[in-house]
Amino acid sequence: MKVFAKVQKVVMVLAITGCIVILLVFTFTNHNEYVQSWNNTAAQFASLDYDSFLNTARTAIEDSGKVLPSTWNWFDTLGVMVAGSWLFAYSYCITFIAGEVKRPDKTIILANLSAILVPAFFMSWLASCYIIP
Repeated sequence: MKVFAKVQKVVMVLAITGCIVILLVFTFTNHNEYVQSWNNTAAQFASLDYDSFLNTARTAIEDSGKVLPSTWNWFDTLGVMVAGSWLFAYSYCITFIAGEVKRPDKTIILANLSAILVPAFFMSWLASCYIIP
């Protein structure tokens, strides 16, 4: 179990660090710089430029019989709640895998609260990158 706990810590640190790095990129890079960087990298690797990638993705979605929404809607927002509920399940799964928890009344509640607050902080940060010019 000690190995499992260490691996979990490493994976969590890497995941959160990755989130912070991409959020810093979105915070300090405007849209035109991002698109230009994408296009330069795409040209270097003979891949799709930014607009071609978006058009290809949109076409693939439409070909599957779905429609890519052009704005926010309640249906998709409520649908994300399913994925959000997995955050709660994670702390319970860890408890079952790890076995006995000394203070489940505190540990699981704090884990669930953290599972809500940390992603909410990251999502708010990302949203503020697009709301605040």
